[in-house]
Amino acid sequence: MMVDVIKVLDHEKSRDTLSYSHRATVEMKNPVNLADPQAVSRFAFETAIRVHYHPAGYGMWHVGVKQVADGLYEVSWCSMTSCD
Repeated sequence: MMVDVIKVLDHEKSRDTLSYSHRATVEMKNPVNLADPQAVSRFAFETAIRVHYHPAGYGMWHVGVKQVADGLYEVSWCSMTSCD
């Protein structure tokens, strides 16, 4: 399971009126299959949880994952600014 092998190295967010745009640099021991939409979604979901923006509360859209080096990924997504 990904939970034990993801390490978030950096997380930045910028605010728009009602949403945040996030970008995280993530180290992953096992490669992410970027051709598998479900694997990409799970990886991005777990990354959002690790930076305390759980998609169940804040939402998650415009998800993107790209590999920037061996075992290093950039994950981007948008979320609401509040989970109320």
